[in-house]
Amino acid sequence: MNEGALVLTPDGTVMYSNSAFADMVDLPLEQVIGSRIHRFVHEPHLDAVDELLREGQHSDAKCELVLRNESKDALVPSQISVGKLPTESEGMSAVVTDMTEHKRTQAELETYREHLEELVEQRTAQMLESEARATSILNASTESIWLFDKEGRILGGNAIAFQIWGLTPSEVIGKIANDFVPSDIAASRQRIFDCVIRDGVSARWEDKRADTVFDHSAYPVKNSKGEVTGITVFSRDITERKRDEEALLESKERLNRVLESITDGYYVLDAEWRFVELNTVAEKHFGCPAQELIGKDIWQVTSKTPESLIYRMFHKASAERKVLTFEAQSDIRPGYWSEIHLYPRNGMLEVYFKDISSRKQAEEALRESETKFRAVFDSTQDAIVIADNGGCYIDANPSAESVFGVTPKQLLGRSICDFMEERYDLEAVWAEFLRRGSVKAQLKIVRPDGSVREVEGQSVANILPDRHLSVLHDITDRVRAEEDLKAAKDLLEHQVYLLQRALIPAKPQIVDGYSVGSAFIPAHVGTEVGGDFLDVFRTEDGKVGILIGDVSGKGIESAALAATTRSTVSAFAYDSSCSGDALTHANSRICAHQINDMQFVTSFLAILDPLTGDISFSGAGHPPAIVSCENGDMKLLYTHNMPLGVQRGVTYEDDHYNLKPGERLILYTDGITEARHDLGLFGTEGIQSVLSEYGQACAEELVTHIVDAARKWANGKLRDDTAVLVVRREM
Repeated sequence: MNEGALVLTPDGTVMYSNSAFADMVDLPLEQVIGSRIHRFVHEPHLDAVDELLREGQHSDAKCELVLRNESKDALVPSQISVGKLPTESEGMSAVVTDMTEHKRTQAELETYREHLEELVEQRTAQMLESEARATSILNASTESIWLFDKEGRILGGNAIAFQIWGLTPSEVIGKIANDFVPSDIAASRQRIFDCVIRDGVSARWEDKRADTVFDHSAYPVKNSKGEVTGITVFSRDITERKRDEEALLESKERLNRVLESITDGYYVLDAEWRFVELNTVAEKHFGCPAQELIGKDIWQVTSKTPESLIYRMFHKASAERKVLTFEAQSDIRPGYWSEIHLYPRNGMLEVYFKDISSRKQAEEALRESETKFRAVFDSTQDAIVIADNGGCYIDANPSAESVFGVTPKQLLGRSICDFMEERYDLEAVWAEFLRRGSVKAQLKIVRPDGSVREVEGQSVANILPDRHLSVLHDITDRVRAEEDLKAAKDLLEHQVYLLQRALIPAKPQIVDGYSVGSAFIPAHVGTEVGGDFLDVFRTEDGKVGILIGDVSGKGIESAALAATTRSTVSAFAYDSSCSGDALTHANSRICAHQINDMQFVTSFLAILDPLTGDISFSGAGHPPAIVSCENGDMKLLYTHNMPLGVQRGVTYEDDHYNLKPGERLILYTDGITEARHDLGLFGTEGIQSVLSEYGQACAEELVTHIVDAARKWANGKLRDDTAVLVVRREM
């Protein structure tokens, strides 16, 4: 069967048609759209069409009728089903089904079924003749037709059935049908077959294979005693119809979304004044969700008194069936004014309203303060101008001269476009302003003498009928000051960048046989320098110093202490192979020159012998270094020393570790371990998790993985300066 999809107006005019319907009536699509459905209906069925259109405006309806094929002068038996589109639309969706082949096939099959057992008893020649005739009928159908016995074995089918399955009769006849379909479809179909056989009634269902949707109808085959001996199944491809239905549904949903997106309130009342539909703006207006209002009488939530303008106008629009527009003050929200549009349609009343309270309040305020306005107008330091509907100035206060460079009298008859650097279409610009009602903008006013003034402008339409006010505040001096401030800020950011780069080498260098990776991520980019630092350097005896540290606090003072600490520790480590001695001497020097007693420095120093892998390490209140072993183990290098710069005369103990080939030494500041998440801190456990997942990564990649994991743990934002340094001894 062919199915046409239509969208109709209440009088039957075709607003949309698919090609299938055009083929039914044998007309080009453009001749179908715009015509009334009556044009294509056989005359005796015109009354049925009118009745169907009336019913379809309120609920789903369908009927069978006959279409006319104008070019072939033929009649097409059809079934038409209509359904109502969303309330805001007066149209209906319609599905037209060509029943010609279906009716003919069903009639033939019914005759065949009723006489099947009688034909079996006839002579062999007659049986063969009947089978040939039945096969011809089956093969003429546009539907897939299958015959099954009670056990679900295939007895036969028409040509299109075998074509759809892609099998020959010899491959399927006598075999169980469910062996040829997916298991989930087979289980569902078996339950349906069992019901048809047990109850002797027909059944209908849909299923989908790949991208094709099928509609199936199963009918019991009975013998002369009324016993079910088999099943006949009709299947047809309804994929196109489903797509049309989905398109119509999507159209309805799109219209509903439009209603929800508009800023106006919208609701619908039935003939008994009950709510049928509301959008969210209307819900807020009435102070109740839609589900509580649907079905409730509107006069239960607003005033029903005859003195109410809303009550009178609603009843007038409903009684006279006229579109009405009016302004009214709310009966339930004091001080709230709205512009209301009433549209009576199909026994319903559609109501659109928008908030005009601000305008009403402005009008009232203007009426009450007209005298005061002139005093303010003339005395304010900002330029104030009033324009007519064409955008030309009809009044200006004395301060306007300081902005425009001409007297208020010389300003009359001119417009803002006469003082702009670029030329604009005044009519278009002004029409857009009137449409919006108000606008704020920063403008450059070019005076007749060529000088330029920067102004902030705010314009409001219709402060009085056909009068539009603009206030222009001269911000020329402020703009120049902001430009100077931005230049100073840019300079500061550049200086901060240079200072930070002095603390963090762009790419630390190390000896052959070792690789190094590092990263520094400031918590505040541009305007504030942090106190984290790191360094990799050669000592006098050919060893390698590996240093990382963190100064308490931030700013220039912390950065200065960081630079001092980095250079001091590096200097003492240069001629000492003992990391503890280097930190001891550096602490004495830092304490001697300490300016702020509240500041201190945490640090970790490792002095590496590149030939043997031996490390002398010492920490000053810093998180322990981590050694990632080749076998996946992780070792923490602890030293229990206080931070630098806290107390003079402290001796810093050191310890030793031999870095083996393939192992990595990992130094970091507390920006990593103290990265905070709802569940707690990232900690050394977080670093261990990274090492477990990326144990074979090179030094630079491992740095990246550690930083990324900590940032992810902290929901994408590290809140403290962060430095990481990884040294790997190659195999």
